[in-house]
Amino acid sequence: MCGNQVFKEIYSPGNKYKAVVFQRDCGATTGFSTQVSVINSNEILENEGGNAYIADNHPNETKLQLTWLSERSLEISNSDPEALTRNNDVKGVSVTYK
Repeated sequence: MCGNQVFKEIYSPGNKYKAVVFQRDCGATTGFSTQVSVINSNEILENEGGNAYIADNHPNETKLQLTWLSERSLEISNSDPEALTRNNDVKGVSVTYK
């Protein structure tokens, strides 16, 4: 019943990884959610929840800024400090939040 709508993909400097910002919709009884997953650059986002960041709001409202600081370091700015999920290590990539 759930589905993902990709809003943007940002590739790491060496193109090994990509960070994907998406909205996950699980039907009329749930609200909007903004999610971020870090996956290998040759992968397609699967129909599952974000592995780095999940917050209760629409991607157009969050204005998340994703910046790759290096091949294994991702910074997510404008993140909600009360987000449901804020993982700091995903697939060997260090994720920091501002």
